[in-house]
Amino acid sequence: MSFPAGYLTMIILGRLSPEALGTYGLIGLLTNIILGLVYFGGNAVIIKFVPMLPKNKFFSFLVTYTGLVSLIAGIFCLVAWFSPEYIGFFQKKITFDLYYKYLVLFTFILILQSILLATLRAFLNIKASIILSKIITFGTFGINLFLFFYYRTFFLNNFSWLLWFVYLGLLSASGILGLYFLLNQMEKFNFRNISLFLPDGFWKFAVPFQLASAITIFQTNFDQMFVILLFGLKDYGKYLAVLNTVIVIQLISNIFLEVMFPSFSNMVALNNTALLRKTYYATAKYFSLFFGILSLFFIFRGDLLLSLFGKGYLHMGNIMVIIAASVGLTSLSGINSMVFSATGLTKYTLVLSVIELLILFLFGLILYKKFGMVGIAMAKGISLVCRSGISIYITSKYLNLGLNIPKAYWVKVLLVIGGATLTLIYPPEGQLISSLLMFIFMAGLLFFGGIEEEDLRLAKRIVYGKPT
Repeated sequence: MSFPAGYLTMIILGRLSPEALGTYGLIGLLTNIILGLVYFGGNAVIIKFVPMLPKNKFFSFLVTYTGLVSLIAGIFCLVAWFSPEYIGFFQKKITFDLYYKYLVLFTFILILQSILLATLRAFLNIKASIILSKIITFGTFGINLFLFFYYRTFFLNNFSWLLWFVYLGLLSASGILGLYFLLNQMEKFNFRNISLFLPDGFWKFAVPFQLASAITIFQTNFDQMFVILLFGLKDYGKYLAVLNTVIVIQLISNIFLEVMFPSFSNMVALNNTALLRKTYYATAKYFSLFFGILSLFFIFRGDLLLSLFGKGYLHMGNIMVIIAASVGLTSLSGINSMVFSATGLTKYTLVLSVIELLILFLFGLILYKKFGMVGIAMAKGISLVCRSGISIYITSKYLNLGLNIPKAYWVKVLLVIGGATLTLIYPPEGQLISSLLMFIFMAGLLFFGGIEEEDLRLAKRIVYGKPT
């Protein structure tokens, strides 16, 4: 439910102006960076240790951990305030006089809100935690929608501080409500005799998580940092419209992967490699078809979605094609990561993230000079495809599970590359020809990819949690 609200918010701001969308995206990017770099260990630390602690140690741990994270946040804010050159994407293309004044407040409110909601989850008050975390998404959508239709001129002239004000207000409300729910659950805890306390194994657990979190943040957002630094908020807003439109493919696939992960883990635990091979093959087949169909839609008719943001975004078609094709070629990345997690080989996921980041950085610097923003999109595509290829190689050669790649994957690769190449080199003239080509490529994928009745029955059992 939150994804449509978030995407509609982007459409509203995109139609208001690319700069407004860029500002909104920048707030989200700052949120990710702060949580990745400052929020030491992330939610996993609280969720792991809080349930294990005796009641007389819980509050001491929470105060100590909050103090530790606040210290890191303070250092981050001091660096950003007095030496902004170390926060490179804050410079040059963006006037940050107003943003710096918000930065300290924003950082500490975000950290405290995250700690409070994570603690609620640790106490298994998951429903309250999720609802409170989505207040920001739905509240931002409602307020922006109201301002867009009833006070559009005022919104257009003041969106910079309004977007920050709304986000900070909703973030504060979420944190205050989280504190209220938490205090109600902590009535039986003794708040006296508070002392500095971190449980055994804290550093051993938190440091690797922090390292992985920092790498993941840069790996997933580095292209956006490039665009902000080199082009500014206006072009960043346009890039964001393309990126968040195409990324829906991965978001939908992640929903299915979360459902299927317990089944894969059980198969590994029971050493049922025969069923694991069969399930992997069927899942890879369906994901190949799903990624392929959506990618072909974005390649040939992505203009339909870009037009929702306004005519000023239609010239981003080539970037849409490049990113859509790249994401379409990565249908096995998520499945392979799930296999790594199920088999306890999460080190491969971290290694792949580092490789993807390095490739993105290297090719971004090289291709930007010649192709501009299209070059950054190309660098992102190359990094995604390289990660996917390496994960396939590791899964096939080193796991010794006998996992096979379905024919549908290779058919999808050929058709997506062919469709993207055709669109970039010989752009179809007219919507009718584009739509006709799209249906021809999709039909070819379904026909040559091959769907069998047995695959459908297996997929149904997996979705309903009955893999055997």
